[in-house]
Amino acid sequence: MNQRGSSGARVVIDAAEVRKYGDIRVHQQGAWLRRHADIPCLPIVHAYTTHTVHRSGLYSYNMETLYPVDVSPDDGGTSALLDRVSDVAYRHLWSRPAECSLININAHIGWREQNLALATNRHRRVLDAVCRSIRWGALQRGLTHGDLIIDNVLQRADGQLVFIDPIPATPALPDVPVSDIGRLVQSAVNYEWARYDGGAELSYADVLLPLRTRYPDIIRDANDITATLYLAAVHALRGCRTAPDDATRALIYRTCVTRIMEELITWMPWFSLEDGAHDSAN
Repeated sequence: MNQRGSSGARVVIDAAEVRKYGDIRVHQQGAWLRRHADIPCLPIVHAYTTHTVHRSGLYSYNMETLYPVDVSPDDGGTSALLDRVSDVAYRHLWSRPAECSLININAHIGWREQNLALATNRHRRVLDAVCRSIRWGALQRGLTHGDLIIDNVLQRADGQLVFIDPIPATPALPDVPVSDIGRLVQSAVNYEWARYDGGAELSYADVLLPLRTRYPDIIRDANDITATLYLAAVHALRGCRTAPDDATRALIYRTCVTRIMEELITWMPWFSLEDGAHDSAN
C-alpha cells in the first residue's frame, strides 16, 4: 500500500516493514531515529540511506510495521490517549538531555514566518509580541519528538505506543518539551478532527490543565504556559499550511488556531501586546 504524507514523503506499507521515501528531511529523520534506537517509544529503523536512492533521487529508510491506536470512547477516547502519550513522552523523551538546547531567535522567526502566511493581521501581531515576551532561556530543556500530534502515534502488536515521523530539533526550534506539549494542545483542540473530518471534539482544558498538574517541572509558571500556547498556535498554523485544500485550511484555522489564540491572549497582558514593552531574554 502506498501513502503520501503532508510533507510530500511517500510511504510504502507491507506486512514485513514500512519504507519511507522523500527529500533530505527523510534522511535526517532516519538518521535521528537510528541514533535513538534505545528509546522504546520510537520506531525501530532497520536501514536508511546516507545518499539519494538510485533512479528515484530520494532518500529512504525502512522501519518496523506498526498499527493504529484504538481511540474509541470505551477506552477514554482521545483525551485518555493524550494522557498516555504525554506520560510516555515524559518518561522516555523529555527526561533525556537536550541535544539542541539554544535558540537562535532570528532562525526561529524565519521558521515561524513560513507558518504565518495564513494568519490574520491581528494574530500575527499577537504572536510577534508574545514571541518577544517569552524568556526562551528559562524554558526547561529535554529531548523532544518535534511533531507529537495524535496523528503520529501508533502502537506495536503488544500495545506499546510508538511516535513516528519525528522532526529533529534545530536552533530555530530547540529541544524544549513545551514544544511537544504545544503539539498535544494542537491535537486537543481537534486538529485531527478538522484535518480528517472525524473523531470526537474535545474541551481545550482536557489537555493543558492536567499537564500543568502532572508535569510541574516543565510547565512551572506563566512563561512556560505562554510558550506552550505560542508554540501550539504556530504548530496549528503549520497544520493549516500543509492542509490539502482551502476548505480544510479554513476549518483548521477556525477550529484550532482561533481557540488557541483566544487562550493565549488571556495569558498576555494587553499593554505588552500594544507597546512591545517586554523583550525576550534569549
